[in-house]
Amino acid sequence: MASSFFLSDYFPCLGWLADKLTGLSYRLEKSFKEFDAFYKGIIDDNLDPNRPKPEREETILDFLLQIYKDGSFKVQLTMDHIKAILTDIFVAGTDTGAVTVIWAMTFLMKNPKAMRKAQEEVRNLFGNKGFVHEDDVQQLPYLKAVVKETMRLQPTAPLLIPRETTKECSLSLANLLHKFDWEMPSGVEDIDMDDVLPGLVPHMRDALCLVPKLVCDGKMGHKGTGAHDY
Repeated sequence: MASSFFLSDYFPCLGWLADKLTGLSYRLEKSFKEFDAFYKGIIDDNLDPNRPKPEREETILDFLLQIYKDGSFKVQLTMDHIKAILTDIFVAGTDTGAVTVIWAMTFLMKNPKAMRKAQEEVRNLFGNKGFVHEDDVQQLPYLKAVVKETMRLQPTAPLLIPRETTKECSLSLANLLHKFDWEMPSGVEDIDMDDVLPGLVPHMRDALCLVPKLVCDGKMGHKGTGAHDY
């Protein structure tokens, strides 16, 4: 539905009629009802007083329902608000993961040497193993390096949080560009990374290439730079 062409978005006066004739309005309503029923089931299970208390930390849903019941928020939180927040979490989590995988495969296809090394690592570890446990992924340093390099080259989201420097410093973009060091002058205000990044000159020759070896040979390991975790 997200990629469908709704005429009502471009011609509000008459487009809704075309959407009804093409069946898009019906499909949209059906998707909404399915999502709503899904969220209602999750919320009802969580609110059930007879359910056994799970031995885990509180989830975002537990936190939201607690605010809903306490009424301690300045704006009264409703079930529609909670469903909307859950939708944002599901959509954001699904899209960002899919985009990262697509870019990783794209970079590997453009770099056959890196692809062969990643394939060899996976085949040597798993062989004919029918089931792959989540803990096994920790034994794939090169594959993890490929993922980190992908996030460096094509970050899922830009770093848009404003900052102001109080003195001249070396800025390390640890979260997304862990191999870049930038010189920042003092007194810089409201840094919008979406505007600044294209104009900065990287201190690396291979800044725009997929080089997993940089991560494997670096001291930051697979959790960031040592000072900052992903």
